Amino acid sequence: MTMSPTWMVFVFSLVTSGVHCGKRGTQPNYEAVVCEGKSLEIKCKGQQIEIVGAEYGRTEPGSKYCPLALFDWNTKCYSEESTLEITKKECDGFRSCTLYANNVDYGNPCFGTHKYLKVNYRCIPATPEALQKIRVCEGHQAYIDCPNERKIEIDYANYGRLKGAHVCGFLIAFNTNCGAESSMATVERDCTDQNSCLLEANNAKFGKDPCPLTLKYLEVHYRCRNF
Repeated sequence: MTMSPTWMVFVFSLVTSGVHCGKRGTQPNYEAVVCEGKSLEIKCKGQQIEIVGAEYGRTEPGSKYCPLALFDWNTKCYSEESTLEITKKECDGFRSCTLYANNVDYGNPCFGTHKYLKVNYRCIPATPEALQKIRVCEGHQAYIDCPNERKIEIDYANYGRLKGAHVCGFLIAFNTNCGAESSMATVERDCTDQNSCLLEANNAKFGKDPCPLTLKYLEVHYRCRNF
């Protein structure tokens, strides 16, 4: 096929004017789907997560997303009011995060329908000081380390429980608003300005049990700073 002179001029004009298909320098979007009752960790290696969309429910027919159950003909099922906000709080700004698909966090928009959490995200540039998150279940320990002689800076710490049974166990005792007053001070004392430190999730470490009969966890957000 021979290109006419008119088309040749048009194509040459596009090339020389810098017009491209798509936006130059934009980050690609990724999709993650988590079936109800399951969890999935997403990561951005060397970058940080930015959530751009989130939907909990079922809007696709058939088993495209997750196995079908008895009432899964309902494809007008979605919880949208706070889904994006909850997911962004869990993931935005971190290098990795865990997505939990459950009615406790997102509500139950359609009883009896097997739902899923569909998340769209992208990996955006991050500095070495980007936030990192760790959760340690009660009775366990974990280390946090900062490479290249960087120092730990604690941004947030809570020993207790602010989420449902999908995080660290099943014995909740209806208390999902629980935190030790000494959480931040204790973790800062052990970790601030250190290259590494040990996190211990137990009542003795934080002075008392902030919510008896509830299985707790320690959640810490931290940065590796180059002071």
